[in-house]
Amino acid sequence: MNSEMIIRPLQSSEDLVSAYYLISHLHPSLLESDFLSRLKQQCISDSYHFIGLFHKLPTPQLNAPQQLLALAGYRFASRLSVGKYLYLADLVSDPRFQGKGYGKFLLNHIEQIAI
Repeated sequence: MNSEMIIRPLQSSEDLVSAYYLISHLHPSLLESDFLSRLKQQCISDSYHFIGLFHKLPTPQLNAPQQLLALAGYRFASRLSVGKYLYLADLVSDPRFQGKGYGKFLLNHIEQIAI
């Protein structure tokens, strides 16, 4: 992967529109009308983290647009038997770019968070 890859939280309206496109491939029964409310609920009650892997598109502007390539949703949890752990709830890459290692790149990032 090159330096044009960025991993950051999915927060803006544009991010969430792109995120719904990807998450709907992973969860086809999830309606767009339910997506934001469920995401908000998970972030509040479960400390759900929603991150994306972006490719910065080449433009002359300072704030160049970014294309969402893959996303992941995770949270930290704890059990008596294992202690604290990271639970990966969602991981999906854009079907147009599958097989290019973007999911693996994001998974490696999450593994570093878990350590």
